Amino acid sequence: MYIISKSLAVLGLLSASLLSTSFAASADKIAETRAKFQELAASSPNGVIKLNSADFTAITSPGRDWSVALQLTALGKDLGCQPCQTFDLSFRAVAKAWSTVSKTARDSHFFASLDFADGQQVFRQVCKKKKTSF
Repeated sequence: MYIISKSLAVLGLLSASLLSTSFAASADKIAETRAKFQELAASSPNGVIKLNSADFTAITSPGRDWSVALQLTALGKDLGCQPCQTFDLSFRAVAKAWSTVSKTARDSHFFASLDFADGQQVFRQVCKKKKTSF
């Protein structure tokens, strides 16, 4: 009985250690991802982060410690989405205005845009989930 309880105690400590390591790794990954988006936003002339499918997944991931205003659009001339063109101008103007707020606020909220040409996989997933068409 003593051996079993001793083994369970060691197992419990090992589990707690692995769990805390997992949380630390997760926190490090979130911080790393946030820093990436801070850099992308700062390097954009209007503060809008241009996304691809992988970036979309990262910026909308669960457990993140930031918020995002996200534009799904189809700006390609071959797609002819005039409302997309019109809305994009306003979206970029708001993002540019946001880039003038304090660094603390700016680094906790991002403006990002995913164009159909750069993220067709995401658009397909959204269409399946929402039963809409673009």
